[in-house]
Amino acid sequence: MLLKMSYLKYLIYSAIIFSQINLSQELNCNVTVNYSLVNQTESKIFIELENKIKEFVNSKKWTNKSYKDFEKINCSFFITILDYSNSSFRVNFEINSFRPVLNSTFTSNNFLFRDNGLDFKFDTNQSIIFSESKFESDLSSLLAFYSLIIIGYDNDTFSKNSGMENYLNAKKVLDFSSSFSNSQMWTPSHGGGRINKFWLIDNLTSSNYQTIKQNDETSNIWRKRVKTDGQIDFRMESQAIYNLVRALTKPYVGAHINYKEKEITVWKVEIVENKENNIESGKVLDIKEIKNMVNVLH
Repeated sequence: MLLKMSYLKYLIYSAIIFSQINLSQELNCNVTVNYSLVNQTESKIFIELENKIKEFVNSKKWTNKSYKDFEKINCSFFITILDYSNSSFRVNFEINSFRPVLNSTFTSNNFLFRDNGLDFKFDTNQSIIFSESKFESDLSSLLAFYSLIIIGYDNDTFSKNSGMENYLNAKKVLDFSSSFSNSQMWTPSHGGGRINKFWLIDNLTSSNYQTIKQNDETSNIWRKRVKTDGQIDFRMESQAIYNLVRALTKPYVGAHINYKEKEITVWKVEIVENKENNIESGKVLDIKEIKNMVNVLH
């Protein structure tokens, strides 16, 4: 009986701990480290870097709020290795976060930022450590900075200026790093002095930058795009058809026409002068190899 009671107590304790862990983390981050640009026969260091970043970002508690699994913010870190030597990395960093579209299974981009030419050190079997009160490393500071920005952006989608606390914490990370790091990537002049971490957080925390909440009483909702929106109607003017095809060409699905119960995808068109008169719109004038020429209203 004593053993059963102890086991039950253990189960309850474990359930409580597991529940607290599930409720604590804010981010669900997919991390990709692309090392195809560097000539390295040993990939272990890059795979370990990817795993350690993923573990660090997704296990670190960034705020005092509790998030359930379905509330976690989906995001991605895409890191391209430009150079690697003796534990020193030079990378391009792309950060992307998403939020669900109301009443659908789709998501939309919320924050997208590219930070190029970043430097940090990382070695095998090294843990990524971050402290809110002091500078630990360029890598942990980078991850903390953008994690806080992502959370701030997500908060701002729910309530006006509700992300400001996160932005201020991110600014604190930048201030520590610019004071104690030897890297120039934390300075206002990094990357040509235009698009970088310094000016990003400066704009987000500046009194000159104020978000305006949408007035739902005066706004409207546009319907979901459907396949027929990409169908070419030859009653359209030439320029309109040209713009439609150009907008939907690769990497998108392509515009299309329906011919003899078959759907034909159109990837490219050009506007040509027609010297013949009284030709109906959409009539096939000539077929050369795989190229179809049709007449449309101009």
